[in-house]
Amino acid sequence: MAGRRIGQALGFVVLYWIGAALALSFIDHPGQVTLIWPSSALSLAMLLLYGMRWWYLTPLAVLLVHLTVAPVPSMFLPFSLAANTLGAVVAALVVRRHAPAAIDRITVRSGFSLLQ
Repeated sequence: MAGRRIGQALGFVVLYWIGAALALSFIDHPGQVTLIWPSSALSLAMLLLYGMRWWYLTPLAVLLVHLTVAPVPSMFLPFSLAANTLGAVVAALVVRRHAPAAIDRITVRSGFSLLQ
């Protein structure tokens, strides 16, 4: 069981890094930002499917991204870690509170039910 969890955790971190690298490939020069960040959706999906106890993997993955493909000033790093982590955690809490059925059956309809 522990080996499976380690594999899932490692898989998440790798997929998060791939999503970030993909999003960053749309940037031509340092002054630009990307309008898509698939890694955020991956963090939310992980928290919804595997539970809130996996929250710590998001800042770990963000740190890996910033150390490898998206270097940032050291003063910005805590804000990036907090923003990415809190965004996924708060979104997962909102979904769990307002549309818990959406977790078991993720569909377009269940996504729109969150907008009501």
